[in-house]
Amino acid sequence: MQVRVTSDTGTTAIHIESERFQYVIWPDLGGIINQWTTMLDGQWFDLIHAFNSADDFRENLTSKGFPSCKLSPYVCRIRNSRYQFEGKEFKIGKFGYDQHHIHGLVYDLPFSVEEIRQEDSVVKVVLSCEYQASDEGFPFTYRLIVTYTFEENGTLTMHTAVWNTGAESMPLVDGWHPYFKLPGDLSRWILKTDARECLVLDSDLIPTGTTSPFDTFYHGSAIETTKLDHCLPLIGSNKVACSLIHTLSGIQLHAKSIKNYPYLQIFIPPERDRIAIEFLSGAPDAFNNLLGLQIIYPGEKMEFLCSYEIHHPNQK
Repeated sequence: MQVRVTSDTGTTAIHIESERFQYVIWPDLGGIINQWTTMLDGQWFDLIHAFNSADDFRENLTSKGFPSCKLSPYVCRIRNSRYQFEGKEFKIGKFGYDQHHIHGLVYDLPFSVEEIRQEDSVVKVVLSCEYQASDEGFPFTYRLIVTYTFEENGTLTMHTAVWNTGAESMPLVDGWHPYFKLPGDLSRWILKTDARECLVLDSDLIPTGTTSPFDTFYHGSAIETTKLDHCLPLIGSNKVACSLIHTLSGIQLHAKSIKNYPYLQIFIPPERDRIAIEFLSGAPDAFNNLLGLQIIYPGEKMEFLCSYEIHHPNQK
């Protein structure tokens, strides 16, 4: 695998290339993976939906649905943008589609490149971000370290470590928001999930506190016309939690929850040309409903780990 760093596209870009896969990371723009392509039938095929340019990121990040963004210190919505923690009430102020603020506070912050390590068929990229209590609704400080590990066989592993650098305890939920694509019509993609129930959401997509049976895709079935914006409590850990399969081309995506990601969020936008497969450490509105909420004490660290594997007929 080869690594290049460029700065001629409006931002710093880390390029990782092999015969079958190509990746591009934008450290300055939320530390996102903006490109993941694979060689299919002699042509490069985009596996993720992201941005056309750095300016596209800056202008359209929220309207495009936060593709590939890191979600921290909370995920999805916070009811009315408010929560209570240790006897105090806070109101998030960064961004909301409506009155419910969404997707955390670091999705567009610059990340520093701590290390790029190349070892034969593996490349590791370590990025860091310092959150300095910039939003009055989250007056805590913490350090976020994201390590992407790219393997030549098509496996991406994402390790996240969060250090509480402040003097007070802080609430935390962690996640990632990638959109995936396979060849052809989404309705024919086969989806398989390690879940038999989902959280019941109200009209604002906030959990009601109950669950309902949801085993539609437990054994794997075509998506067809199913509408998906579901949060699924996972049954196991350190196993494949979700698979996406295109039977005609043979391409398969296998997503694995390895450490501290007990929830899977699946979302298909109205265009129905991609699907978000997101591992979450807590449920939507966890700052209020406490579902999966972590409390990190001063000086302590919390770690999270997941992986995404691509298999296709060209793979040896």
